[in-house]
Amino acid sequence: MRESGSHLHADLAKLRFAGSHADRAGIQLAEWYINVHLDRKRHKKDIELPGPWGKANPNADVTPERRAALRAELERRSAFAH
Repeated sequence: MRESGSHLHADLAKLRFAGSHADRAGIQLAEWYINVHLDRKRHKKDIELPGPWGKANPNADVTPERRAALRAELERRSAFAH
């Protein structure tokens, strides 16, 4: 698991292909640079370069009911409540 560029590591980490940490950082840096310098008149959405990771669903581990409860708790505790 320490060799992040191996196919074994990619398989265990559920990555689409093998690549070192430096490879992944390079992809993310290139994506950031492109999006910072993107002509927003022509491109409304950010560019997403292909990487070894899949598109993660940020809502996959939280049910709508749990999300509503978490928001209510945040509103109750927040110093910036509406």
